[in-house]
Amino acid sequence: MVARHSFSIGCAIWAFKGWVGNFYPAKTKAADFLREYSRRLTAVEGNTTFYATPSEDTIRRWVEQTPEAFQFCPKFPKPITHGKQLKDAEFETAAFLERMSGLGERLGPLFVQLPPSFGPFAFERLAAFLAAIPQEYRICVEVRHAGWYTPAQRERLNALLRQRHAARVVIDTRGLREGAAADALVNRSRERKPDLPVHADLTADFAFVRLVSNPQAGLNEPYFAEWAARIAGWLEAGTEVFLFSHCPDETLSPIFARALYTRVAALTRVESLPDELGQATLL
Repeated sequence: MVARHSFSIGCAIWAFKGWVGNFYPAKTKAADFLREYSRRLTAVEGNTTFYATPSEDTIRRWVEQTPEAFQFCPKFPKPITHGKQLKDAEFETAAFLERMSGLGERLGPLFVQLPPSFGPFAFERLAAFLAAIPQEYRICVEVRHAGWYTPAQRERLNALLRQRHAARVVIDTRGLREGAAADALVNRSRERKPDLPVHADLTADFAFVRLVSNPQAGLNEPYFAEWAARIAGWLEAGTEVFLFSHCPDETLSPIFARALYTRVAALTRVESLPDELGQATLL
């Protein structure tokens, strides 16, 4: 078995042309984006699977282009989570799991992102969905309906996730909402990203964090400091951590990811990141 990183960090995507010439070497071809990405970060959120399930050949290429310890964290397809909202989706779920199993050791936690319309009234549906997934798969769940964030429903959901050894996805958009929204990208991201309490609850032996940052680096400072300290504590307690960096300006997402990794490394021992080429110092 390949030894995984105790702290895996990355972004939601790897195919971003805006990284060519800064995060990726100049003249990097699209066919080489994943290879270059996996030389600089150790995981990817896998947002691409939300929109389309890749073919077997594509999965095979992903494996060939990435190091053994690299982790893909695929998002369940939109037709399952948003279309059917987990109801009568057994066939689609089984097909997705079978396809993702082709990643082998590179398969990280599978990410169930539920829409804002999926509230606590659907608790039993979520419980049945999770119970049907074989235990060999690591699962994490993100809820966006405000009802899940009341004290009673928070604990009810956490108890279910602990029973399944699934992680509760933590999404933190506080940095994004700092300061005046001076550009259209920030405004659009504020409208699209959920504005919910940050419940950094551990319900499994791994944590799954989505940190949405502000393009103005200084506005992220208190949140980066908070997360670095929390992650260091989790790692020292033996919890595996996956953190994914988001920013309205995607050019900054990998830079913020590596900056946060450096902060954690200053507090506790972590594995060295891959190749330093492409890292910029903004913080």
